[in-house]
Amino acid sequence: MHFQNHILVYVLLPLLVLTIGATFYRAVILHDYNVSYEGSCDSVVESCFVGCEDDECTQEYFYTIIKRYAPNLIANCGDNMGNCEAANICPLDETDCEITFCDPNLDIRMCDTI
Repeated sequence: MHFQNHILVYVLLPLLVLTIGATFYRAVILHDYNVSYEGSCDSVVESCFVGCEDDECTQEYFYTIIKRYAPNLIANCGDNMGNCEAANICPLDETDCEITFCDPNLDIRMCDTI
């Protein structure tokens, strides 16, 4: 009788614990997710996004948007991804890597037109 009165606790609580455990394993242990970050961009030859270092926008920087699968990025760069040159390119064998350049036809305000 006790089980029938508290069936939600006995069913939902283990399912909740299993869901949290599976999500932790997938995200923290396997790194099974995609990352998106700013990559370097040469504004002389490429159409780059423009970002500002401060609120007044006295100093601009140019970037692309790179999307990669996290385990591939970790395999190429290790833990030091901030100073990794391999993070700014897409290897030929990596099919789920994408570099996005700014399209002046979509938003001219964010682009540095060449």
